[in-house]
Amino acid sequence: MYSLEEDKAWHDVMATALSNEGLGDFVTLLHAPLEDYPDADAQWYSREQVAYIQARTQHIDLVLVDGPKSESTYARYQALPVFYSQLSQTSLIVLDDSRRPNERAVLDRWNRRFALSMTEYPDSQKGQVYIRLLGPRDHPSRAHRQLGEVP
Repeated sequence: MYSLEEDKAWHDVMATALSNEGLGDFVTLLHAPLEDYPDADAQWYSREQVAYIQARTQHIDLVLVDGPKSESTYARYQALPVFYSQLSQTSLIVLDDSRRPNERAVLDRWNRRFALSMTEYPDSQKGQVYIRLLGPRDHPSRAHRQLGEVP
């Protein structure tokens, strides 16, 4: 498991917690300061740290998007485009805090760019959406929705 954290102080807190719980062999926690990405509307995690993860994984089963801090509209957008090539129809993408306006904007943008199936779980504290990629036979600009609309 890999985790990206932009805040150095929080990274250190989490690194200590992982060590104390004996999880250091299972979780690689990377300090990944935010930086500009070409053609992006917000900063995202360090390209060097993202490349570190990409070099060590051929397939990603789960992407939990709970950062970076949602301080700009598309702060979390890059998660899907950056790791898209390592995802498949069996991968699960979870967007946390999905009731917030910035995350709704990210969902809308992902929905316009990728062929996705989205299932919303509004009973979680701030909302969550579970997302799966649709197969190659589906047109990439159309999304299939399940169990609730994601505007």
